[in-house]
Order: sequence, then structure tokens, then C-alpha cells
Amino acid sequence: MKKATAGALIILFIFAVIACGQDNKSSAVKAATIVEIKASSTLAHKDNKYALIHLVDGKTDTSWVEGVEGDGIGESVTILLSSKTKIKSFRISNGYWEEQYWSQNNRVKDIMIISDTGSSYTHTLKDTPEQQTITLPEEWETKEIKFIIQSVYPGSKWRDTALTEIIVEGAEKSNVTDIVDASPEASTDQPEVAGTESEDAADKDKQAAAAKESFPLTVWAEGFTFTLYEDGKVTAEGYGMAQCDMKFVEGTWDYTDDDKKLISYIVLQQQNCFDYEDDLPEPDWKEVALQTLIE
Repeated sequence: MKKATAGALIILFIFAVIACGQDNKSSAVKAATIVEIKASSTLAHKDNKYALIHLVDGKTDTSWVEGVEGDGIGESVTILLSSKTKIKSFRISNGYWEEQYWSQNNRVKDIMIISDTGSSYTHTLKDTPEQQTITLPEEWETKEIKFIIQSVYPGSKWRDTALTEIIVEGAEKSNVTDIVDASPEASTDQPEVAGTESEDAADKDKQAAAAKESFPLTVWAEGFTFTLYEDGKVTAEGYGMAQCDMKFVEGTWDYTDDDKKLISYIVLQQQNCFDYEDDLPEPDWKEVALQTLIE
């Protein structure tokens, strides 16, 4: 009887060890998922076109856009995981996803990443729409990751800063419907909206006007021979019409509402041309911003 009882106990012990091992194994392979995400601000849109959830939806045809006035320096996104996870790298798609708006909106240049233990790392992103990898100098074990915009690549038209996607390497892909957006309400006081319907209509009008032109387009004005390019850039040759010489530095152009061309450019203007003598080794130049309207 005692032998039978001892044998039964040994069998039960073996089953308990096996079951425990299976439980530990299943818990060990279970990766963390994203359960919550929040942003310090989000640009308002009636159809939630710039919603924060776009940043973790696994798609490259949606984007998040910050919602404060200016370039969004200091704005942040925080990702909360279901459990502490060892993290070594992230994948980021920079800027606004639509090709026609990508260069017109700000892109993130320097981004600071902070863990819930206080570890931090600042990385300079490339100015490209292609997905890029950020590798931490050492592995972090963290449940919360915060991304802070430190500087931007300026957009050619808008000052809204956008990100298309953030992927946390080491975390399992989450169902978007399971992720809670804990952000404050989207900003409504931002006049500069990336790709709104009114801006889209204006862009279409400008594109129609541009379709009638043959680029590059050369025009003469204010003592310069300007060359206008289809992407909005301007180059120039000449010395201006001022009594003192001017040196063209850089410029851009755009259509006005009545289809005229407005050239905005910077020149270096010689300040001491009247008293420039041999005893002055170099002329004195001053940077001046100018605009010229082409009929």
C-alpha cells in the first residue's frame, strides 16, 4: 500500500513538473504588444486624417501629424507595451506619406527616445521617405517608450511635422482596434493644415497653371535672369539693378491666386561700393530678402 502511494505521488510530481515547464515555456515566448499610444498634440481634421493611430497601424499610406503652432519641436509620442520587453531597435518611416506632400511638410531630423527607466538616446533621421532603422547603443528593458521631436527638416510649404510609421522591434504586431489612444483632443487652433481640401483645390489650380508652362522657365526681371523650375526652386544670373552689385544666393517661386509668379529670393548686396578703394581688401556685403512679381 505504501509503495503504491509513493508511486502515485512520484507520477503526480512528474506531471506537475511537466505542466509547470509548459506554462513557463508559453509565457516565455509570449511577446509584448502595443496596448496604448498617446501624443502631446495631433493636427485636427474632420475625418481624422492625421490621427495618432496611423503611426502604429502597419500601413505606409497613413500618417500622424503634430498639432501645435510652428515646427512641433518638443512634441512627443509615447508607446505603452503590455509588459516589459527587451528593445534594441526601431523602424521609422519619416514624413507625410503622400509623395506630393512629403517635401511640402516638415520631416523629423533629430529624435530623442526615452525609456521608462530614464535611458535616452538621440538619433538623426535621414531625410528620406524610405523606412530606416534606429539601433540603440545598448539593449533596453522597458514597458514605455517616448519619442520627442528635437529638430526638423523644414517643409517647402507647411510647418506641420509628420511621421508615417513607428515599429518597435521586439514587440508583437497589435490589432489596431485593441490599441487605446490616450492623447488629449486634437488641436483646433492650427491654421497650417497639411493637405486639407482647400489646400488640395489650390494645389490643383496651381498644377493646372503649371501644366501650361514649359520648364525650366527663364524670365528677366530686376537685373537678373531667373530660371524657374517646376519643383519651385529658382536660380539666377546677374547683378541686380541697384547702384551697388548684388549676388544671388537662393530663391523659390510660386503662383499667386491670379496665376502670376511670385519669386522670393535672397541676395548679398554690396554696401560700400561708393567708397570702395584699393585700401579696402574686400567689399562689405549684406544679406537682403527680396520679392519680384512676374506678370
